[in-house]
Amino acid sequence: MHRRAVATGLIVAACLVSAPAAAATETRDFRGEGSSDFGLQLYYARDDARRQATAAGFGNCTEIYQKLWPYTATVIWRCTRISV
Repeated sequence: MHRRAVATGLIVAACLVSAPAAAATETRDFRGEGSSDFGLQLYYARDDARRQATAAGFGNCTEIYQKLWPYTATVIWRCTRISV
């Protein structure tokens, strides 16, 4: 009985230790677009990209591209998450 408990404990411990090693980093790009007559197009584009990333479950994002025109803007955010 004692050997079975020890063996079970060792198996559980091995699974818990190996779980972080099995985690993979997932990277995805999100394109946000915005338009405004009042100069808020970049704000709207960033908000669009942020909403897409949040809906997909990504939280750690960096803006890698930004294009600003007189009434429109486009941004691309590269986001990462650790999936277990």
